[in-house]
Amino acid sequence: MPENKKRQLAAILFADIAGYTALMQKDEAKALACLNKFKQELETKVPFHQGEVIQFYGDGCLSIFNSSIDAVQSAMSLQKNFQTEPIVPARIGIHSGDVVFKEGNVFGDAVNIASRVESLGMPGAVLLSSSVRNQIKNKPAFQLTSLGRFEFKNVKDSMTVYALANEGFPVPKQEEMQGKLKTPQLPVNNKSKKWVIPAIIGILLLVLAGFWMFNWSSQSGLSGALGDTSSQTPLSKEIRQKKVAVMIFENKTGSSDLDDFGIMISDWITQGLMETGEAKVINADFVQKNIQFASLGKTTNREFSEVTGAGVVIQGNYYFQENQIIIHAQVVDAQNGEIIYAQPTLQGEKENKIELLDELTQRLLGFWVLGKYERFAKKPPKYDAYRAFIEIEEKWWGEDDEKCEELIQKAFTLDSTFYMPLLKLIVLYNNQNKREKADSIIAYIREQVKNNLPIEIKKRLIPCGEKL
Repeated sequence: MPENKKRQLAAILFADIAGYTALMQKDEAKALACLNKFKQELETKVPFHQGEVIQFYGDGCLSIFNSSIDAVQSAMSLQKNFQTEPIVPARIGIHSGDVVFKEGNVFGDAVNIASRVESLGMPGAVLLSSSVRNQIKNKPAFQLTSLGRFEFKNVKDSMTVYALANEGFPVPKQEEMQGKLKTPQLPVNNKSKKWVIPAIIGILLLVLAGFWMFNWSSQSGLSGALGDTSSQTPLSKEIRQKKVAVMIFENKTGSSDLDDFGIMISDWITQGLMETGEAKVINADFVQKNIQFASLGKTTNREFSEVTGAGVVIQGNYYFQENQIIIHAQVVDAQNGEIIYAQPTLQGEKENKIELLDELTQRLLGFWVLGKYERFAKKPPKYDAYRAFIEIEEKWWGEDDEKCEELIQKAFTLDSTFYMPLLKLIVLYNNQNKREKADSIIAYIREQVKNNLPIEIKKRLIPCGEKL
């Protein structure tokens, strides 16, 4: 790399030998043979893929590439060669970002992040940050799976980490992923972690959910919203009694701006199924944290089923066709991979994706509620509001209260019927001892909910409403 180029965007590959110190203590000759092969392979394969080895750190190595594709291809080649004798138990992590060159070395947050990503790995694995994933996700040669979001030491924002899932490449399991992560702290004062939600907020959330999810079938103007699916179902009673998990729908549009739509589909259908009271639903967060166990696109989700208890999986994808967005969904037996039901394709204008999500939700819920309701009453929020809400989640552990409050106000401004951001604001104000502000928001939400309840639900929930 030219020394006069002080700063540039690069793909950083960090590799090290797992358990090298223990191996050295046990068998020095074997450890040295392993280290020699590690260095020889890196010095050969990295330049072959247009990269440069910057520095060896004992049993670790830092390399950079101008292209994320080259970096991943190099990692694949390295790991394949490491599996031949003498086997090198190497972990590899790749991140893309700005680096600064100085006296033959590179510096910057991106280098630190690459090291953190690598630390989550296991021998033979290749882990990638979301920035690398976004640059290679449309390349069919790379099969990727999400491992969930992580809070790394000395890294401000949490980030999603992906694993290369091509045949022959192991995907780390959650219990094996130690890494250089932040250590959660228990709350010790009024500035405790924001996930410590006062009891009243939990109660409010439950009551809100019961209030706004469904309209009764007598509600005017909604008859026939579900068609036959409100009274008929392609799912047997046995299937409907199994635990159901809604996966993140796969984004095949080629637009990273729509990555969050797949998460939104999972969250919204999961919430709806929970509120029916008729389905045994696995929490969306738990599903997403264990996504690495799901062999999506293959013949079975058995390992995912064993970890989560899911008997039924709802999964799908969405893509563009000219000016249309198309959503596919399937109900799948988690044990044997058999498709129980393939939802007819939903198709519409790109800007109408939320309406399509609403329609998909109506149809799927109809398979469990069996005619008790005409439709899922609360429509999904606007996509931009939901994306802002996800950004709140990402900033939540950063201790940046001002930024969180700004994002909450943004989400609610984009969609004033979307109350979830306000619940976050209540928690924020309570942790800042701004109790009057928190109480005023609780009162506002309570009033809005009561004003918008169908009369039939008001009659049933008046005692609960009065207590609230």
